[in-house]
Amino acid sequence: MYLILTNGHSATRWVTKILTKDKFSKCYHSDSLLKINPKIEDIINYHKFLKKHNSTEKLIVGSIHIPLQINKNSLGELNKMGVKSFWLIRNPIDKINSMMQFYLQKFIINGFFVKKKNPLIIDNKNAKLFVNNIFKECNEQINLSFEKYLKSKNNFYFSYALDTFKFKINKIFFNHQLDETLLKNKNLKRYLSEVIINLFLFTSSSCLRFDQQAVNLAQNRIISFEEIVQNKKNFLNFAKDLNNKFSAENLNLDEFFNKVGKNVKSYDKLNYWPETFREYLFKKIKDKNLSTFYKKMKYQIS
Repeated sequence: MYLILTNGHSATRWVTKILTKDKFSKCYHSDSLLKINPKIEDIINYHKFLKKHNSTEKLIVGSIHIPLQINKNSLGELNKMGVKSFWLIRNPIDKINSMMQFYLQKFIINGFFVKKKNPLIIDNKNAKLFVNNIFKECNEQINLSFEKYLKSKNNFYFSYALDTFKFKINKIFFNHQLDETLLKNKNLKRYLSEVIINLFLFTSSSCLRFDQQAVNLAQNRIISFEEIVQNKKNFLNFAKDLNNKFSAENLNLDEFFNKVGKNVKSYDKLNYWPETFREYLFKKIKDKNLSTFYKKMKYQIS
């Protein structure tokens, strides 16, 4: 069995499709196995159930992006069970950009009261409002609001809560649509800047926390997103690391060019980020001692 750990936004559904081959292998994505047995509460029992569930077909099985916690102790237990664990790493700037666009609508609708534990929105493929345009139109206000956040988090969130109430009321009376027309309303610039700040703090924290965990626990089992999406040969090498029985013949490599989930128009790193966001991310990377790791991964963080 193999386990691919990730905090998402790294083509996990695409990876799942290629690693799943009828009567040969099965890759379980996210909560797909948990739907079969909702009583599973931890990562050890998850793999005990997976082993039992696979006892009849005896496929090559593994999981990716499952919503269960892992730590040093559980990692040791998984190793004893014969589970090979890997960390799927992506350039944090690209991942943050992807995450911000993915969660944007949910954060705008719910504002201060958004549930960060599972802030998923079902349909964002037909988005009509984009993060980079908010950055462009609200750059100055974002910088001002973020400075306010850095000086006093309490004052920032109090203001954010009030602006959320105002937005919800105005949305009812004025029928605000989640599209580019919001950017033309000067009265909404402060609210949109607060939304983007909250969204940025959530996504950057998630990315850096996961990468820090990988540094501490991965034991050199790092998978580079940028490498495996580059060509079929790289993907095949990655698959063989998971299980040496994988080959070009028993992988769904016909799916290789059918990448799914891309939700950002263009990945131009942090060129359109407000200056305060850049400075904050650089400082957090330094504080978490991730600079050397990103340099080793050949990520240009600047």
